[in-house]
Amino acid sequence: MKKYIISCAVLTAMIAGAGSGHTQLLDKISLHGFGSWAGGMTNNENRYFLWNEDGNVEYVEAALNIQAELYDNVAVYVQTSFDRTWLGTNTDLDYAFAEWSFTDLLTFRAGKVNAPFMLYSEVYDVRTVRPFFNLPLGIYHDMGAEAYKGIGLTGTFSLHREWKVQYDIYGGTMTQHSNRRISHYFYPEGYDEAGNFLASEEGWFLEIPDQSVEKMIGGRIFISPPLEGMRFGFSAYTGDQKYYELDSLTEFEDEWKNDELFNTMDKPVFFGLSAEYIDDTWELRSEYLRTFQDDPEYLSNKI
Repeated sequence: MKKYIISCAVLTAMIAGAGSGHTQLLDKISLHGFGSWAGGMTNNENRYFLWNEDGNVEYVEAALNIQAELYDNVAVYVQTSFDRTWLGTNTDLDYAFAEWSFTDLLTFRAGKVNAPFMLYSEVYDVRTVRPFFNLPLGIYHDMGAEAYKGIGLTGTFSLHREWKVQYDIYGGTMTQHSNRRISHYFYPEGYDEAGNFLASEEGWFLEIPDQSVEKMIGGRIFISPPLEGMRFGFSAYTGDQKYYELDSLTEFEDEWKNDELFNTMDKPVFFGLSAEYIDDTWELRSEYLRTFQDDPEYLSNKI
């Protein structure tokens, strides 16, 4: 009888311990999700964001974000997403990286990491945190990216009189998605002398290839003054950019969808300034981005 009582006590303790461990494990995992839906209509030849004269409500997007704290100073972040339009369904692994935090001043990251670039790159698809449904195409699609593959350092520290600094340094490879599913609608007739599309009743979509930046190194600094809610940012990166020639996009897809349409530009510099002020009533943001490069065939951008 005594052995039976002891055995029951041990089993009860094991079950309680397992339940406690399971609870502790769940406490270290965070799940988040978000989604968006859009519809629109246009009455002219500008088929921006897939809208047409009849109206289109087939843009749906959703994502699942997972954060797991493996140890006190080690965490893993993963986000998967899908979007569906009348062109089809696209799924993607937005990012997946590990983070080792040593102090507030120094955190190491490795994997497919959120790109620390300008204000919105780390919340690239979370459309509820900005006033407009889509990010500025010239900044975040053509010259920025949601993530890079490589390693990085980040941290925060304080300066004199309650000024604070957050920094990021990173390197690796970055893919620039050219917003190919929502912004490019081409007409067989091509362009007029002013560079405008020649309209026709039956246009067609091209799936524009992604650009990439290899051997990349970059950084970002946010400076926060004592005024709560205000910060100023400086972002920059450089590397070997592989870009497509615009003239080739007027040809049929079978003729240009290959590596021959790409050029490589050595070490262009992408430089941006950001300012932000947020309080209980207002959210004010402004950004400026410019590229510096020596290739005359590449469009210089200032936004």
